[in-house]
Parts: sequence; structure tokens; C-alpha cells
Amino acid sequence: MPNTKKDWNKNLKRLGCLVALICFAAVVAGFLAPLQSKGARAERLWQEGRAAYEAKDYETAVTYYRKSAEKGNEKAQFNLARCYAKGEGIEKNQVEAVKWMRKAAEQGFSPAQNNLGCCYETGNGVEKDLKEAESWFRKAVEQGVEQAKTALKRIGAE
Repeated sequence: MPNTKKDWNKNLKRLGCLVALICFAAVVAGFLAPLQSKGARAERLWQEGRAAYEAKDYETAVTYYRKSAEKGNEKAQFNLARCYAKGEGIEKNQVEAVKWMRKAAEQGFSPAQNNLGCCYETGNGVEKDLKEAESWFRKAVEQGVEQAKTALKRIGAE
């Protein structure tokens, strides 16, 4: 318990600093919350798409995958690419498949890196380019994708 006016003033300053710090934290949290919720929304949309896909409702799956993919979810980008590649729930379009596969691969999603390597290896949706294929396969290998190791051997890069 403060005994003097000086002690009271010191404690009031500390309290003022604490209140200011709490207010600052609340402001920062307010700015970060929408960013966190955007990722959470994208994840929920991907999950809805996955459930629709498993139920073989491919058109609904594509709708959810697209919404999630546009928010940057790499799993949704990958799944949307596969739907385009197979023509499931949407018209088959290899160029669009590669576009979405690249977005997922650029985020470091290893299955997309491997698949993009395959696209470049075969010229499916892109111009055939074995150097580019090798580059994507190597990125996938760095993350432990065994298929990519086999692919490197197949194209003569190992």
C-alpha cells in the first residue's frame, strides 16, 4: 500500500502504462482477427468442398473449392486443379488445371509441386519443358515426395 503522494503517482503511471499496453494489444488483435478468420473461412470452405467431393457432388465441390482457392487455400487450389484436369464438376480444362496447380505449388504444397512437374514433363496444359519439370520435382523431393524421386530418374535427372 503506497504511503506517500510520490508512491501514488508512481503507481498511477504504472497503471497508465498497463492500460495503454492493453489498449494497444486490443487494437493489434482487432487488425489480426480478420486475417486469421480469412484463413479459417478458407479452410472451412475447403472442408465443405471435400465433403461434397466425397459425396460425388462434384459441382458443389468445385464451387466450394473455388471460393477457398480464391482466398489462398493451397489444398483447395490443388483440388480445384484436379477437378479441372479430370473434368469433374466443371468442363475439363488443362490450362486452368495448371494455373491452379501452380498457385498451390508456389505456396510449397508438395503434391502440387509433384503434379506440376508431371505437367511440364508431359506437356499437359503447358509447353513441355523438362528443365521446369526437374525444378518442380526437386522441390517436391525436398519435402519427401517419393514419386518425385522416381520422376527425376524417369526424366534422366538423377
